[in-house]
Amino acid sequence: MNREVFLSLLALDSYSRGYGQNVGGLSNVGKIGTAEIVTDALAELDKDDVLAAGFYAIAYEWQGETIISYRGTDVPAQHRLAA
Repeated sequence: MNREVFLSLLALDSYSRGYGQNVGGLSNVGKIGTAEIVTDALAELDKDDVLAAGFYAIAYEWQGETIISYRGTDVPAQHRLAA
């Protein structure tokens, strides 16, 4: 598989794991294809802080590289700071 396509799949996978996931029942352990799941934001950070920030990240080991996929960096309009 093409590298860019596989990295895109790992990015998409971050929306399918952790809290508020789009697909139920997927854990934060195991593999997706040949990429091994190493850890995620909920294992590394305080859960309340992660939820309050609306952030989730998951790290994979793939072909000797650490790949980090994340989601949740949008801030709702009512919480944005004025410029």
